[in-house]
Amino acid sequence: MNMDKNDSFDGLLQEGRHTTLRSFSWGNREFTISSDKISLYVGGIPYDTKPMLDILRGSGVDPGKLSPARWISLLRGQPTRLPGCEKPFMLFKAPSGYTLRCLEITRGRNRAFQTEM
Repeated sequence: MNMDKNDSFDGLLQEGRHTTLRSFSWGNREFTISSDKISLYVGGIPYDTKPMLDILRGSGVDPGKLSPARWISLLRGQPTRLPGCEKPFMLFKAPSGYTLRCLEITRGRNRAFQTEM
């Protein structure tokens, strides 16, 4: 499937096109989006994405509207601004799997602190 990395996932759903994205190009991670679920595999081990999706939705972000480029940025652990939320998010490895954290920019300094949502 040819897809621009800046296309939103919901656009594909509205057009009735095939909606599975596989094998983003980094290390041993595979991120799959289909019309009924989102899956993350690291080294062949599946991780539950529901808590991550709940954090996004709770912050006003619609995961279905994120472009593949934004998903890749998030999954690479880069601070990423998402439509629907003014603060950037980062993905972190936690003892129970993966979690998203919102970054707060402090005024007057070039620093950020993290809050887990």
